[in-house]
Amino acid sequence: MSNTATIKETSRIWVFTSGRLLSDQEVEKIRLLARDFCLKWTAHKVALQASAEIISNTFLVISVDEEAHGASGCSIDAMHQFIRHLEKEFNTSFFDRLRVVCSLKGNTENYSLKEFEELFTQGIVNQDTLVYNTLVNNGRDLADNFLIPVRDSWLANRLK
Repeated sequence: MSNTATIKETSRIWVFTSGRLLSDQEVEKIRLLARDFCLKWTAHKVALQASAEIISNTFLVISVDEEAHGASGCSIDAMHQFIRHLEKEFNTSFFDRLRVVCSLKGNTENYSLKEFEELFTQGIVNQDTLVYNTLVNNGRDLADNFLIPVRDSWLANRLK
């Protein structure tokens, strides 16, 4: 994982999953663009205390310290526009909620839901396989519940 030290435990977070593993060069470019976005990001003309991290060359995590000032509908729309810009520039999707990213044999693997279901059917993955939980919504959840077994994830009921 990458350093998430800039994300406070109480910060609100959004996790965007790339449709593919990003190269190290892409990660650095996205990191710079995201850092610039966070520095300029506002809600009702008030600067947000925001940060962005890339985790496992797959996840873009954007956080806002809402104890300082919360994100609003318009600022969240601006974030989504920024993410759409990244999608075009890097030729990947960040809004496909049916991506399943897991840890297999120490590697981060990125699958469509259909591909993951097939791996489950073949016995390559199981209820103990570690998957990334993109439903986390604050820094504490990111630290404690980002990598969890399938049996504790939204996939558990789907894969029987």
